[in-house]
Amino acid sequence: QDAPPVSCLCPTYGRVALLEEAIQSFLRQDYPGPKELIILNDYAAQTLQFDHPEVTVVNTQQRFGSIGEKYKAAVELAAHDLLVPWHDDDIYLPHRLSLSVALLQKQKRTFFKAEQAWFLNDGKFSGPDINVFHGGSCWTRALFEEAQGYPSKDLGYDIEFEERCRQFHADAVRPYSLRAEDVYYIYRWGGTGSYHASTFGQPDLLQQVADFVENRANWGLEPQGDIKLNPRWRQDYMALVQEFLQTGKAKLSEEEPEFPPPFFIIPSPEPLSAEAAAQLFRGDYPANLSVVLPAANESVLLQRTVEQFAKTLPPNSEIIVVDNGSTDGCANFLLAEPQANVTLIQTSEALGVAGARNRGLLQAQGEVVVFADSHIDVPENWWQPLVATLNRPHVGLVGPGIGIMGNPNTTFAYGQRIAEPNLRTEWLPKKEEEPYAVPALGGGFMAMRHDTLKAAGAFDDGMPKWGLEDTEICIRYWLLGYEVWTAPSVNIMHYFRKDRPYSGVQVKHVTHNVLRTALLHFGQSRIARVVKALQERPEFSDAMSLTVDTDVWCRRAELNA
Repeated sequence: QDAPPVSCLCPTYGRVALLEEAIQSFLRQDYPGPKELIILNDYAAQTLQFDHPEVTVVNTQQRFGSIGEKYKAAVELAAHDLLVPWHDDDIYLPHRLSLSVALLQKQKRTFFKAEQAWFLNDGKFSGPDINVFHGGSCWTRALFEEAQGYPSKDLGYDIEFEERCRQFHADAVRPYSLRAEDVYYIYRWGGTGSYHASTFGQPDLLQQVADFVENRANWGLEPQGDIKLNPRWRQDYMALVQEFLQTGKAKLSEEEPEFPPPFFIIPSPEPLSAEAAAQLFRGDYPANLSVVLPAANESVLLQRTVEQFAKTLPPNSEIIVVDNGSTDGCANFLLAEPQANVTLIQTSEALGVAGARNRGLLQAQGEVVVFADSHIDVPENWWQPLVATLNRPHVGLVGPGIGIMGNPNTTFAYGQRIAEPNLRTEWLPKKEEEPYAVPALGGGFMAMRHDTLKAAGAFDDGMPKWGLEDTEICIRYWLLGYEVWTAPSVNIMHYFRKDRPYSGVQVKHVTHNVLRTALLHFGQSRIARVVKALQERPEFSDAMSLTVDTDVWCRRAELNA
């Protein structure tokens, strides 16, 4: 019945969409007493505006020296003596304030914090999980002043503050255990489209955040100038929690992705001088570089990809488009207006991934050959680090980092590894800045020397349709003494389709390709593990019959000769 006034503290920097959700979380609170939300914005490029009697927005042109100092300033702006951190990138359910204050009063304490929170990471909802979760706490101004407030630091400011409180009152910050249905805090990690400060390192965390926000602003993803805030939730988080409590899982609503994906300029690797770039090639082929682009119903993305390669290729280079049985007219622009150094090959029937790449290779005149998908975005100077890496001894194949087209916040992946006996692959994070060896590459983009292709072979023609062509060639190259590398200074963006573009692809074809890879390259014990991993699949018998009836044994003998 006695509901004291509460001040909620919401420092923010360059993430309007998330802030609007945080404001909506505040406006939905069922707290019966007086409350206020203090929004403290020190991103000078934005002037935030919101007219509401319980919300105060303070914009400052001067950036604070640390997150801890910013929170201390928010405390100074607060009108009330019960203080609540209100993170601008998390969600608070409507009972957050009422439950927290009631339990704080019931225990006659000066600090309250639940030990659990729901967890939302890259679209996956889970929990409740136990962690520090300072963003779910509340405390009195008297305790804050006694503990001398937050330290002037970025990472760990919250943990150190709680430790200071503990020094004055041994049990001051003992977390409270809630029933799952009472958990009020949804802690968000990845997938918000914005930054998470704890993923940046010291000592330049604030500069890294500023650089991230500036990039989003340059891409048109973060509004600038005077901004009227429009509080709203992008999900029904109450329904999400209820669904999870009842079923143990929750499905987030998804917006239909925009097509074609928006174009964003990808940062270029550091360019070489013209003289150094020219020395990358030996000059023993008619062309410096050939790009082979198999195309299968690419819509407008084929033209987008061709135009980018045409703009960024080195002199004396070519593009070869293999229209692999498309029915959507995606290559018609090349028929209407033929382009210099762009060759169009139209097949009468779909050749599959390996067949289309090899058909393009027959036409290629380049000293270096790049096999790329026809739905990618590339940066300027992409070819320089790749060709330089191919010039290293023993390197047979190299690829860039690969991210998601249309998503400038994408996490790039650098190579792949075989993760399970069924030869399922998974993407790998960046290990270092300089080029380095990886187990395998995804097939969206890979480069190799023409000489290497002649010596070690191109893609396996025995693989019908689609599936594992890239893994097979990487395994083969490693076994033949050609290393597979990634060049992390080059990043490209790839459109990942929901549906396979090749008609008639059956599960048995993919399983066949897995079995063929194992039979071509593995020893007896590894083949047995692959077979064991696949043999319970309903398509296994058909796939195995298809595999053993091919040239797999002759091909294995050739490779071992």
